[in-house]
Amino acid sequence: MARDGMRRAFALAWAGAFLFLICSIPAQAAAPSLANPDPIPAGKFDLVVRDVQILQPGKPARAAHQGDAVMEGDTLVTGKDAEAHLTMSDTGFLALRANTRIQIVSFKADGGDDDHGVLNLFSGALRSISGWIGKFNRPSYKLRTPTATIGIRGTDHETRYVPPGSSEGEPGTYDKVFTGETTIESDTGQTVVSADHAGYAPNQGSQQPRVLPRIPGFFKPGPHEDLINKKHEEIQKMIIQRRDERRKIVEQKRAQFRAAQRETQQQAAANKAAGEARLAAEAEQKQDTERERAALRSRGEALQKDAAALQEKRKALQQRLIPALRANAGLREQFRAVRETGETIRQEYQAIREGRQAITERSVAANETRKNAAEEQREQSEARLAQLNPTADALKQKWVDLAAAREALEKRAGLMAPPELARRRKELNTRNDALQEQQKRLAAGFDALFYSNIGAAQSRVEDARAQRTQNVEQARAFNGREDAVQERQRINEDKLEMLQAQAIEKLGGDKGLSAQLRDIHDAVQAIRAKRVDLAAARRALEARNLAAAGQRQDDALQQIDLLRAKHREMENKRSDLQNEQKATQEEIRALFQQEQKRYREELRADRESGAENQRGNPDHLREDETPSRTAPRQAR
Repeated sequence: MARDGMRRAFALAWAGAFLFLICSIPAQAAAPSLANPDPIPAGKFDLVVRDVQILQPGKPARAAHQGDAVMEGDTLVTGKDAEAHLTMSDTGFLALRANTRIQIVSFKADGGDDDHGVLNLFSGALRSISGWIGKFNRPSYKLRTPTATIGIRGTDHETRYVPPGSSEGEPGTYDKVFTGETTIESDTGQTVVSADHAGYAPNQGSQQPRVLPRIPGFFKPGPHEDLINKKHEEIQKMIIQRRDERRKIVEQKRAQFRAAQRETQQQAAANKAAGEARLAAEAEQKQDTERERAALRSRGEALQKDAAALQEKRKALQQRLIPALRANAGLREQFRAVRETGETIRQEYQAIREGRQAITERSVAANETRKNAAEEQREQSEARLAQLNPTADALKQKWVDLAAAREALEKRAGLMAPPELARRRKELNTRNDALQEQQKRLAAGFDALFYSNIGAAQSRVEDARAQRTQNVEQARAFNGREDAVQERQRINEDKLEMLQAQAIEKLGGDKGLSAQLRDIHDAVQAIRAKRVDLAAARRALEARNLAAAGQRQDDALQQIDLLRAKHREMENKRSDLQNEQKATQEEIRALFQQEQKRYREELRADRESGAENQRGNPDHLREDETPSRTAPRQAR
């Protein structure tokens, strides 16, 4: 009967675990758990017999009553022949014996990975049946005495501290285990206490904690021991219920993770579509720019022709003004200075054109460099994916194979001896742990590739934006230089026209020369207007291109940030899911171990009972051993 019950429990537990094991996904960083901002009671009184006091810092002592809450920091004191039962927030249970003083140092049970419980036992004894914390957060549960610290492993146990000078026995910490295991740790060492045994940590000296050969006689059932034993069974049912609730949480977190995955994929697809749209817009803008530049070049060529024609007119006028210049050295010198200034202006125009051409060439070269870098990175990413994807497919198949192996094992469980079944389950657990580590490494590889790609893409966009900013500043500087040169040119042309008018006057105010000068003046004004319009059109085109490039770059950076945020959200969801799955797997393994121990205990008890019946002496047990034999069976 015991073996069948154990195997049924195993089968039920594994049936709920297959989905988690198949879909297990590793995490890189654990997401923070949600904390309740309001204080939560550590527990409440279920039973109060005689004098039981609650001591709180800064407040007078008060009598405890059934239903009263127990908070962190409370000290509980029981008097002579008193007893108190508490149900803790994690479904656990405490039974305080007479003449006991205990403090709830710290207690949190909100279902998170940071749940914990720390109790200080100053004197007396208490029996503890672990709940949620002892089931899923064992290292976070501690019961401390003046000489030792008790740790639990899914346990029903009773701890007693015997102070120096007591008549109960040697001073120190005693711990009796009904089911499960405990550890007793002191400054001198540690020991493990299993079911139906008691451990002891001396009050002082160099002796290490040890397991006693017999259970001390002061561990006797109290007047309400039946209630405590029933409580054990109730707690186990509640823990299973909480386990199912936790599995639902895992499913929710899996759904959240998959939703985050889809959102990340959708964002990546949106980024890709937006990138393609930007490339198309850039190509279209490039074509429009080429057409506009071609039109500007045509206008510039026409303007050059007009300027060449104007120059011929000036030369013709200048030939007719030579007699006046020969007769007036001062006027001749002024004409020479105007010509030299004109040559300087021409050289400055040439330097501005060369500077603008250098900006264009640098931009083209930088764009080509970024394009080549992006292509090289794409090739490297494809090569890395070619390594990771087969590994991911193989790992997925290994999870399927592991799930199939577990299912096959559970189908054969009823035909296998318990030791062999336990050994096979341990092997599968080892395989599970190895696959978890492989998945962590695989996920780390994918994440590293993602962050490498997105970081390089962001660097390229930021480099392009920095170059655009530099181009804007340089273009502004060249435009300023061009405006200054145009103003000097206007002044120089006006001065030339004035000198020519003076020369005509010295030649007697020839009307033909004056008409020729007016024609040159009109041509100069027309060329100036065309020059201003051409410069404005070129600058407007340049500004539109730079603004469009800046907008594309800003959009790209924004989409990179969105994709990075979606990926980090997916990582957090994956971490949440992995943490829940790990807790569930540990819970299932703990259940197996607990059930296997119970099976051995029941089998041993059945054999001993049969041997006693054969001898016809069912009462041969010592009185001080009776509690340790009977209590676990009552609890079951």
